Amino acid sequence: MVPKEQVLEERVGALEKKVDDGFARVDTDIRELRGDVKKLDERITGLDEKLTGKIDAHGKEVPGEIKKLDGKIEKLDGKIEKLDEKLTGKIEAVDEKLTGEIKDLDEKLTGEIKHLDGKIEEQGKELRGSITALQYELIGVCLVIIGAIVGSAIAL
Repeated sequence: MVPKEQVLEERVGALEKKVDDGFARVDTDIRELRGDVKKLDERITGLDEKLTGKIDAHGKEVPGEIKKLDGKIEKLDGKIEKLDEKLTGKIEAVDEKLTGEIKDLDEKLTGEIKHLDGKIEEQGKELRGSITALQYELIGVCLVIIGAIVGSAIAL
């Protein structure tokens, strides 16, 4: 029979070997994982640099585009100012022309009104003269009628 101690030593030795083999495998797995993590870190760093480069490039393009737009806006402002000046000049010319025409019409109408006032005044004088003449005629006719009435009353 094999003594107990020897069996125990064999079992402990086998167990130690299993533990050592297990640690060796874990150690290998950890080394592999560290290598994989390192590769992932390198890939992420590369992608980050690539993305940062693209962002920087676009960041430089955007201000350039904004400058182009600013230039276009300045050109439009210039065109608008020229149109404003041109339209203002035309409006002022039309205003002056209309103002002159209105003054001319006002003077003509004022002259016509004065002329018509003169005619009305003249016709009013003629009419008053005619009314006065008619009044005298009417008085004369009334006197003739009264005289005829008085004469026929006396004859009776």
